[in-house]
Amino acid sequence: MPVGKNITISKDGIVLYLKDLGDALIDSLPQWIIGICFILIGWKLSTKLVGVIERLMARRDTEPGLQSFLRSLSSALLKTCFVITGAGIMGLNTAGIVTILGAAGLAIGLALQGALSNFAGGVLILLFKPFKVGDVIEAQNQSGEVKEIQIFNTIILTPHFKTVILANGPLSNGTVINHTRAGQLRTDLVFYFPIYSNFETISTSALNFLNAQSIVHKTPIPQVYFGKLIDGQVVLHIRAFVNARSINEDESVLMNGLLHTFKTQGLTFGIPQRIVHSEKP
Repeated sequence: MPVGKNITISKDGIVLYLKDLGDALIDSLPQWIIGICFILIGWKLSTKLVGVIERLMARRDTEPGLQSFLRSLSSALLKTCFVITGAGIMGLNTAGIVTILGAAGLAIGLALQGALSNFAGGVLILLFKPFKVGDVIEAQNQSGEVKEIQIFNTIILTPHFKTVILANGPLSNGTVINHTRAGQLRTDLVFYFPIYSNFETISTSALNFLNAQSIVHKTPIPQVYFGKLIDGQVVLHIRAFVNARSINEDESVLMNGLLHTFKTQGLTFGIPQRIVHSEKP
């Protein structure tokens, strides 16, 4: 436009512009009606879909905190999708909105990369439940009882009553040993007997004692076997499965009971013996 040139707006031009605008609005009115109806129907449909998702999570006994978060997240995502789709039906340019949302999501993701990794790990742990509150686990060179599973962290209490906070990102991707999930653990007790002992009596006495104990699980069955010969002694291995949550107490009960049983049978325990030869000069 040349500088200094006056612009003349005529009455006929305004009328023609308004007429064209009215015609355009009338032509696009069906699209607007369809788009608005789509948004309204989608809004109600998203509520029903969120209800279905919530019921599925309830059946899987998902943590209440995770249920609330996923319910809000799924509701927001579904409604956003319906609104953007409805805007596209009405003829609006949705590319700019999608671009802005994508750029904002990318910026937030880069800024919170570590936090999002822990968040995703927390969601996976709460969904697939490799462990739960109360389980005793080993992970990230730490071991203890799980006290709390949060969205970003898992809190465990060690046997020394130290509180350890583990990030859920590495925890969900690393190796986790769950001591209590199976409900039972094997206890290994070792005794030493002289080579001249009556091994049949030893084995029978040990098995009879184990089978009479209520703390010993019958499946898998207890095992008693003799191992290596070390320093003039035969090594006796006793294996029995007990409750995983009371393995230390049960081991103590079994050890004391076996010691008493062997002593009652008149059995003596081995003393390491080693013969040393020396040559006089």
